[in-house]
Amino acid sequence: MADAATETERALHLAQLAGADAAVLGCTELSVVAASLNDTNGLIVIDSNAALARACLTRLGFAVQEARGLPTASRLPGQDRLPWRATQQAL
Repeated sequence: MADAATETERALHLAQLAGADAAVLGCTELSVVAASLNDTNGLIVIDSNAALARACLTRLGFAVQEARGLPTASRLPGQDRLPWRATQQAL
């Protein structure tokens, strides 16, 4: 895992040198490495799987916090998850 994080950091640095301000980690393998990244030189790094998880949890009525770069969820006070039917109708 450490080697994968080092190589990902190297690739992100090369992207930054080429002019990138942000990078999207768009595959599941990179999401596994995302929590292990140490040095991104200020580059904005977006983990697409974590972003999707946060959006889904929020949509279902859960509060979302960050824990070591990974989304965690808790129920919103006084609210419950939306019923399945209401969720489908909203889509």
